[in-house]
Amino acid sequence: IDIDFRRVAFSKAHPFKVYINSNISNNFYKKIDLSIVPVIGVDIDFKRVGFGKGFYDRFFELNRDKIDEVLFINRVGCISMEKITDCYDVEGDLYVTPNGILMNKIK
Repeated sequence: IDIDFRRVAFSKAHPFKVYINSNISNNFYKKIDLSIVPVIGVDIDFKRVGFGKGFYDRFFELNRDKIDEVLFINRVGCISMEKITDCYDVEGDLYVTPNGILMNKIK
C-alpha cells in the first residue's frame, strides 16, 4: 500500500490518494476468526439486542458463513428471559460482561 500525503490547511499532512498493490493476495480477508460485537443485551435465544440501526444484522447476513465465533460484549449484563429478537438478529457464541462470561449451549 502506498499512501500519498498532501499538505492542507494548518500545514497538516492528510492522505490524498491511496494506492493498493493489486498483486497482494486477499486470502487474509476470506475468513474472520472472531467477531466482537457490542450489545445492549441478549434474549433467551442468545440473540443480540442491539442499538436499532441494523448495521450488524446487515453485515452478518452477508458474512456469517465467513465468521467462526461471535463474541458479544456489554458493560452491564442484560439478559431477557423472553424472546424479544427477530429471526434476522445475530446469534452469539459468547457473552462477556463485567460479571462473567456466558457461553451459548444451543450451538
